[in-house]
Amino acid sequence: MAPLRNGWPDSLSERGVRLAAIALAVVATATIAAFAAGVGGTGIAGSPIDRALPGEQYVGQADTDGLDNVTGGADGGLGALNPRTQTGVGGELGFDKETFASNDTSVHFTVEAPRPAYWRTGAYDTYTGVGWQRPGETDPYNGPLGVDGSPGERIEYEITLARGATSLPTAWRPESVAAEGLEVTDQRAIRTASPVPTGTTYSGTSVLAPQDPAVLQASEGSVPERLRERYTQLPADTPDRVGERTARIVDGSDTTYDAVAAVEEWLRTEKNYSLRADRESESIADTFIFEMEAGYCEYFATAMTTMLRTQDIPARYVVGYTSGEQTGTGEYAVRGQNAHAWVEVYFPEVGWVPFDPTPPADRIATEQANLGDDPAPESATTPDQADPTDAPEPPEGDPPDDGPDPDNGTDETPAIDISLNETAVPGRTVAVTVTRDESPVVEEIVRFNGEPIGRTDRNGTVVGTVPYADELEITVEETETAAVGASVGGSTGVARGDAGRSHAIGAVGGTFVRAVGETVPLETNATVTVAGDPRPGEAVTILATVSGTPVPEATVTVNGEAVATTDGDGRATVTLPERSGQVAIAVERGAVAGEQIVDLPALSVAVDPELPVALPFGSATVTVTADGEPVPDAAVAIGGETVARTGPDGTATIRLPASNDIVVGSRYGLSAAAELSGQLRNAAAGLVVALGVGALGAIGWSRRSGVAVRARDRLSTAAQRTASGLRQGLIGAAAAVDGAVGRGASGLGRTGSAGVFSRLHTEVRARWRSVLRADDERPDQTRQAPSPEDPEAVVRASWARLLEEVSLRERRTRTPEELAAHAIEVEGLPRRPVETLRDAFRAVEYGARPPAERVERVRQAITAIEAAAGDAEGT
Repeated sequence: MAPLRNGWPDSLSERGVRLAAIALAVVATATIAAFAAGVGGTGIAGSPIDRALPGEQYVGQADTDGLDNVTGGADGGLGALNPRTQTGVGGELGFDKETFASNDTSVHFTVEAPRPAYWRTGAYDTYTGVGWQRPGETDPYNGPLGVDGSPGERIEYEITLARGATSLPTAWRPESVAAEGLEVTDQRAIRTASPVPTGTTYSGTSVLAPQDPAVLQASEGSVPERLRERYTQLPADTPDRVGERTARIVDGSDTTYDAVAAVEEWLRTEKNYSLRADRESESIADTFIFEMEAGYCEYFATAMTTMLRTQDIPARYVVGYTSGEQTGTGEYAVRGQNAHAWVEVYFPEVGWVPFDPTPPADRIATEQANLGDDPAPESATTPDQADPTDAPEPPEGDPPDDGPDPDNGTDETPAIDISLNETAVPGRTVAVTVTRDESPVVEEIVRFNGEPIGRTDRNGTVVGTVPYADELEITVEETETAAVGASVGGSTGVARGDAGRSHAIGAVGGTFVRAVGETVPLETNATVTVAGDPRPGEAVTILATVSGTPVPEATVTVNGEAVATTDGDGRATVTLPERSGQVAIAVERGAVAGEQIVDLPALSVAVDPELPVALPFGSATVTVTADGEPVPDAAVAIGGETVARTGPDGTATIRLPASNDIVVGSRYGLSAAAELSGQLRNAAAGLVVALGVGALGAIGWSRRSGVAVRARDRLSTAAQRTASGLRQGLIGAAAAVDGAVGRGASGLGRTGSAGVFSRLHTEVRARWRSVLRADDERPDQTRQAPSPEDPEAVVRASWARLLEEVSLRERRTRTPEELAAHAIEVEGLPRRPVETLRDAFRAVEYGARPPAERVERVRQAITAIEAAAGDAEGT
């Protein structure tokens, strides 16, 4: 919240005058109906103002949305726990201890988490010049949310609310939240359908956004148009000088990340942090950039979001809380003064990443000063300490206790307090502060795991780097007094451990030298982040961190083989193996170790002819993929010779060879092959079909036109024999075509074209029979009715006699082949006579006139069949 210039208003009447003026202004502009403004000690929440200030009520909302009933106070509904759909920036009106310029030290919620984090409660997309707006729509929360973009570290946490809320704090990006009646906004804020009361506890899991500059610099791809339009929006009257100044700041930036970092750094170095800023304007970002020397988080976040949007970089304004004060191992108290605003920037393939342009040192110093101003507790004793005033008097004759006893090393000097300025993490530089009874302990040696890091200065502070071990033993060597123990605390220090340990290490000139210290467990699980899209045989950049701190000089191994050492920023470049499958990339330094498994996809090649079947010299499309994704610039080779390279969509067009061959696609040191076969077979089958169709067409045309009939009528008997022979030749050719088509259909079954050839086979046979039937039915004076000695009549009669011996039902639906097979296999008739009769009948069916020798064989065959049938009946 923005502070009041001189604390609280001088009088209630002064506040009343100000609120009355606002109400009259609203009436004058006819934007809302006038109503009476209440005057009270909790500010102007609920008053009709032209815009809502951070955490405040705006026109159109209920007074407190019912939060008074769950928080027990009239200020329920204010603050970052209950962000509204509109929020202003800056100004002094109505700011109290719930807004983002607050010095309120009351606890809003407590957190149990393995590491500190920013606790997000809302985000805004529309900049109005005087503040921010967001849509009010939500969707029901129905289980875990997907993680868009690159995944980072996953953390689990538990939060207990110390006041009512309508928006639940979560670390960005929330994956799951265990609570009832939840809703989620389109900007992934977790809200409740109704206010939740003080004391509510819920758990959550979040996947943190990547923070490695190498990962963000490698971000490529385009921003979805709808997202770009929404998050680069600016009011039409935004002064041009904002974009011009920003363009000069980001000039020379090679990537989006470089531009974002340049704007963030400019605001941190060019503007000061102050809670006493109170400027308002119709273009607050412009005012802060060009006319103000200092401001608090709302000004910084609004300015950065606006500046990035002028450069067409999607950004949004975010509210919530900073990490708060560490009160124990994995425990944090988040207070009203931690309410904060920052920025999220969109990176393609990565997602939304948080940035904080507010100068951190000044903000943290202000928060610590606020905590130092809190009144001391009523009693400085703990349940484990007796009040010195209640101690029994020593027995008569006992000497008074004037100081330390060199024999037992005990005294009555207050215990020292050891605190850290932040969580101890291997490789992180931390400041150790040693105090006794709130006074600094100076000129004492401090050791980390036995190694001296220096002597405390006049503030009782010394700086050291946390070793790469599984625990940190902080030891203070006292040379003036001999304390019985030490406790670890402080506003953001390390967790309070078991009872302090103390042991004497010697005496110098009658003064004891004593080591007092604590052991703190350290996080040793390193996170290994791989930048870019890993492919076999290519070089990638890896980043090794532990709790967000880079791990330099760590050994990097690939599948167990040492290949590199991380630099000062925890980065290293390694080359991946030229094979597909899983690759283990691991880092190790001391007790700190971590591993990342990378899946290197195999290549796949597919060849699709443009025609339904593959034909020699026809066109075909070759598609090369890896794990389902197209592979551009892959070499396509036939017979060992490169003939094409794939485009951005992973495809290339080739000409099929005449013979069988192999198509090979190569990329990333890998290759995959697809077999080409059947081109010649498909071409031959197509030629047979074409000839058969042409022959049938010619015969049909001659039948329909009567040309052959008229010619035959005019020819002599010798000529008629010649014509008949020609006819028999055509019939034989058609029968051969019919057989070839049938065999082609069978042979092409493997190519998937059998259905096409089968239908063509059936159509050819049907048309051929219709031609012969039409010829038989045509009146012809030269044609005689078949006599018993007619060869065709003999064959047909013999076939009919065979059928009488066959017990198969529905004989009309069976082919001659099926009927003959049944007679042989089921009826037991002799094979050769039956097959002789079958072949003769098929020839007659196709219009061939059987020669005398075939007729004779038919007679012999039917005689043999009848004899066999008679023998079977006798048996």
